[in-house]
Amino acid sequence: MIPRCLAVLSLLLAAGCLPHQVDRAGPDLSAAPSGAEQKWGIPFAKDGVANGQILEATFYLPQTAYLPEITGRPLPLVILSHGSPRGQARPTILYREQAKWFTDRGFAVVVPMRRGYGRSHGSWSEGYGACGNADYTRAGLATADDILATLAYFRDQSLIDPDRILLVGQSAGGFGSVAAASRKPAGVRGVINFAGGRGSQSSGSNCSPDALVAAMESYGRTTDLPSLWIYTRTDRYFGPALSGRMYQAFDRASPSSSDYRLLDTTPGDGHSLFTRDIPAWSPVVQDWLTRQGLP
Repeated sequence: MIPRCLAVLSLLLAAGCLPHQVDRAGPDLSAAPSGAEQKWGIPFAKDGVANGQILEATFYLPQTAYLPEITGRPLPLVILSHGSPRGQARPTILYREQAKWFTDRGFAVVVPMRRGYGRSHGSWSEGYGACGNADYTRAGLATADDILATLAYFRDQSLIDPDRILLVGQSAGGFGSVAAASRKPAGVRGVINFAGGRGSQSSGSNCSPDALVAAMESYGRTTDLPSLWIYTRTDRYFGPALSGRMYQAFDRASPSSSDYRLLDTTPGDGHSLFTRDIPAWSPVVQDWLTRQGLP
């Protein structure tokens, strides 16, 4: 018998066909077919309690050869978390090329829009307060709430292997993925943090770098998952001195296996490495995944 989620694989969905907000959970079956990209609505729940809010998400499937009806095995999942722009605009982010990198290796990928972003319900909850007295720890855990809501929902889908899930995030999404790992989420095998952090106000300036380091230390105390941290020498949000301090504080506090890589990049702001230069990070991530036995 074909599992419920596999029955919708032939109804693959086009992006951009949602109303102003997502109105229900599950696949948007009203959209037209468009390759292996689907729009889903994810019910937001915190500590197991739903409040009726729905998160917009884009879901990507791997090549046919990896699908469970052929292999007999559910798919590993990447939860790919977006950053937080400096301005007020918070549009839907798709990460198509980056998702394809993972689907080409047999993962399914979901890119959820957190509350206050894209077409998701709810108000933005990731503020850290006054710049001079930033509470980055709380802000990161607020990001983690949406990531963990996505995790809980997809672990219940028969298409997904509930014990082979990877958290991957860029900038605020990387920071939030580290925060989510500190809560010891079931089924997660590791974290990849691309240029994670919060509080960048302008190039080379952070509201409270010491508070950012302290937040990473606090997450490390309760994290036992392996993690890969990828930053660049030319990052204008979190430069090498600050990213190194964040990692060292986390690594000292955490019993987990973690790996910090500081990459050279092409000219420009290295903070956009994840979206701008896949060839630069591809071998680093591939090697780390292989060492973790993924996918």
